[in-house]
Amino acid sequence: MLSEEWEYIVKNYFLPKCEVTGFCSEKKSCGRNPKKEFVQMSKQFGKYQLKSRYKGDKKMRVKFSTVEEVQNFAAKAGTMESDITIHSGNRYIIDGKSLMGIFSLDLSSPLEIEFLEKKQGEEEEFTKFCKAVGVMAE
Repeated sequence: MLSEEWEYIVKNYFLPKCEVTGFCSEKKSCGRNPKKEFVQMSKQFGKYQLKSRYKGDKKMRVKFSTVEEVQNFAAKAGTMESDITIHSGNRYIIDGKSLMGIFSLDLSSPLEIEFLEKKQGEEEEFTKFCKAVGVMAE
């Protein structure tokens, strides 16, 4: 049992860096928060608000039913040169190539995918893959 003082210290000082800054600055991200290059910071009402750099690009919705669907999705996303981000509500934005990041989200509801195409034809190929595997949400 911790004393009140230690409980306060642990809750307020032992935080991951990304929880304090609102973005991940590490080379290898766990997917809890988006990487620094995916966000732009805007100070509003004393809190930082995350905004996607790729807003307005190609979007689709997916829904996962099994662990294998998530694994196949992350494996296919990892083969793409394009940037794939997954949005869970307005709170979490993660890298679509991060298996750990995807599993950290609430998979019971549909997720929004943002796709920034860097190589011609990848977005269409990825959409076909999602439809073939059966993860596309209507």
